[in-house]
Amino acid sequence: MNLKFTHDLIGICSRPIIFNTYQCYLKEAFNNLTIDMSFAEKQGFHFGAKLVRGAYLDFERKRAAEIGYPDPINPSYESTCRMYDRVVGECLNAISAHKKVCIMVASHNEESVNFTTERMSQLGIKPNHHQVSVSSIPSNIHIVPILASIRKNPTV
Repeated sequence: MNLKFTHDLIGICSRPIIFNTYQCYLKEAFNNLTIDMSFAEKQGFHFGAKLVRGAYLDFERKRAAEIGYPDPINPSYESTCRMYDRVVGECLNAISAHKKVCIMVASHNEESVNFTTERMSQLGIKPNHHQVSVSSIPSNIHIVPILASIRKNPTV
C-alpha cells in the first residue's frame, strides 16, 4: 500500500515527502542509508534523510540485551563521529552528482557542522542549496560570521 502510494506521487513531487531519520550511533547506519538511497533511485523517487547522532542509546542496548541480539551501537563516541561524517559525506556526494537526495544535518556538534560546510564547499554545493538543511546549530558557533562569509562568497 505505501509503495503504491509513493509510486502514485512520482512525477508530482519535486522533493521528498517523507524524511527517514538515520541514527548514526548505530553500526548499520551507513549500510541502511545506502540501501535506502539505492532503492529510492531505482524506484525514481526523491530520497529524504534527517541525519542525527542519536538519542536512544540506552533503549537500544537494553532492547538488544532483552531480545538477545548483538549490541547495535558503535563502540565509541569517536566511531559515532566517523559514522556521522561518513553518512553526511555520502549524501553530499549524491547531491553533487545531481541525484534526488535531500538531507537535514541535525547536529549540536560543531565539528559535524564544520565538516558539512567544508565538504559542501569542496563539492561546489552552495550554502543555500535547496537539498541541504542544517538544524540545531551549536550555540557556541557564531552564525553572524558564517552568514557574512556566505554573503561575501555566494558561490561556495
